[in-house]
Amino acid sequence: MFLFLSVCALLTPLSMFFLGRRWRRRPPVNREGLSGYRTAMSRKNDDTWTYAHAYWGRLSTHIGTALTALSVPILIWSAGHPAFETVVLLLILLQLAALAFTILPTELRLRQVFTEDGRRRE
Repeated sequence: MFLFLSVCALLTPLSMFFLGRRWRRRPPVNREGLSGYRTAMSRKNDDTWTYAHAYWGRLSTHIGTALTALSVPILIWSAGHPAFETVVLLLILLQLAALAFTILPTELRLRQVFTEDGRRRE
């Protein structure tokens, strides 16, 4: 059970890290596809799409690294504890909250760099 729950608890931070590294340099090609940082502002044009993925990628890589570095010791420390499942659940909820948090700074940055119609501010 420890191995299965540990893998589950590391899915979010490792996904953030690897997607962040990939999208930082190579965002998904199709803005209308199923994958990518898909908000109304990021899909305005190719420039906003590329910028949003580069910014989110940097942010996500750092947060994913920090979450992984935080999660591994917590998993090891709580391995024999009777409430291990509860600890893993709380850890996963914290990670999902961090993932959701990345939307706010990315959208704020997009609005600082681009106008509402997707042109770069001067």
